[in-house]
Amino acid sequence: MTGTYSRSHLPAMPPSGICWWLTKRWSPGASGSGQLLGGKAGNAVRAGGRQIGDAVKFPNTLRAKLMKRGGVGYAQPGPDTFPSLDEVNRLIVACGALPCATWLDGTSAGEQAEEELLELLIGKGTVVLNIVPDRNWNLPDPEKRRMMVQKLYEVVALCAKLDLPLNIGTEMNAPVRNWLMISMPPSWLLCARPSWTAQISFTAIPFLQRALSLGYQSEWARTHFPARRERNAFYTQAGRLVTPGRPGMTRMKLLSPELSPAALMDRLAHPA
Repeated sequence: MTGTYSRSHLPAMPPSGICWWLTKRWSPGASGSGQLLGGKAGNAVRAGGRQIGDAVKFPNTLRAKLMKRGGVGYAQPGPDTFPSLDEVNRLIVACGALPCATWLDGTSAGEQAEEELLELLIGKGTVVLNIVPDRNWNLPDPEKRRMMVQKLYEVVALCAKLDLPLNIGTEMNAPVRNWLMISMPPSWLLCARPSWTAQISFTAIPFLQRALSLGYQSEWARTHFPARRERNAFYTQAGRLVTPGRPGMTRMKLLSPELSPAALMDRLAHPA
C-alpha cells in the first residue's frame, strides 16, 4: 500500500483516521500482512481475513499493532517527550480556554487517589474535569457495572466537594462511537445533580470570552470572583441568560467589557 502524506494521511487525521485509511486499502492476501499483525490477529488475517471488513475489530487491531505500545508507530515517552503541565496550562489559558483534567474510569492507580490527584491538578490551574460515563455504566456484566457506576458516583461527588465543574461527553477515537451520549440512564442524572448546574456555565464562557474577553480565566473573572464556587455560580447564571447562536453573539458584542458582574447580568437578563 502506498499513499502520500498530503493526499492520504492529512485528510484522515487523527491517527484513528489513518487506521480507517489503512482498513480501506488492506486486502486479506496482502504480502506480509499476517507477519505485521502477528499473534492471533495475524492468524486471523492469514486464515482468510476474518477481521477485515469488520468496522470495529479490524481498525482496533491495526491501532493496537501499529500505534500502541510495542507497535512500529509507538515511541516510548521520556521526561522530555512532552511539555510540562504548567507550560501546557499556561498555553491553554493564553488561548482563552479552560485547562481540563480527564478521568478514565476510576480503576487506575492514580485514580484510586483521585482527590489527591485533582487537588494537585487544581493547584496547577485545572478548572474542569472531563468524564465519559459510557465507560462506567454501559457494560454487559452486572457486577462489573455496579462497581464501575459506584466509582462514577464517587468522582461526581468529589467534584461537587471541590467545586470543580464537569464536562460530560463521549469520544470519537474509534469507529461506531456515539456522536452524542444519548443513552445516559436516569440514575446517572441523579448522581450528577450536585454538580449538574456547573455544566450550564460552559454555555456562557465562550460567548463572554469571544465577544468581550470576559471568559472564565480572564483577569476580569479572577478579580471579581477569586473563589471557584463564586465564579462557577456567575457563569452558570449567565449561561441561563445567553441566547445560543449568532444572534446571541451579536447582542453580546454590543455590551461593554467594563461592566461590573451585576451590571452585565442585568444587561443579559434585560437585553435592549
